[in-house]
Amino acid sequence: MKIRTFIAINISDPVRTEIDTVITKLRQYGRDVKWVKKENLHLTLKFLGDVAPSRIQTIELNLQKIAAMYSPFSVTLRSVGGFPSLIRPKVLWIGAEDGGKLNELYSALDTELYKSGFAKEEKPFSAHLTIGRVRESGDLTKLTEKMTLLKTKDFGITTISSMSLMKSDLLKSGPVYSVVEDFPLNG
Repeated sequence: MKIRTFIAINISDPVRTEIDTVITKLRQYGRDVKWVKKENLHLTLKFLGDVAPSRIQTIELNLQKIAAMYSPFSVTLRSVGGFPSLIRPKVLWIGAEDGGKLNELYSALDTELYKSGFAKEEKPFSAHLTIGRVRESGDLTKLTEKMTLLKTKDFGITTISSMSLMKSDLLKSGPVYSVVEDFPLNG
């Protein structure tokens, strides 16, 4: 049986709480949005999808190698937006600013996993934290107005000290994420 996996960076509890407070306020304006639960808030580096258990060790070896190349660094979570746009969003997000370190980490990870037989990403990496997914394209005017007011909001700084190989179990109540293994940045 395959395991639905992705590689993530977990954020600090104070930043997680600040983001959850904002999500709670936005809920009243976005009934057609599946909001991310507080415990599931994270920065995704790479989604791997359904992976055979026999390939997990390969992923872990790649993560160990990359983690040994990088030292901990800080990321500021700031501003909000939507993909493809905030006017007609399918995904609502908070931006991650770090001077390019997340992009470097992602690029190294994507390259190593590609060498091990995993597909390279086709889209350019955009460092962000997903806060909601729009289910229907109903009237989101009030929601986008409220989010526009948050364009310059600073949600806080979090230290990136590890990457996590995550498992995702899809349940009727929503996804449940669990850490398969953490890989401390110790470069």
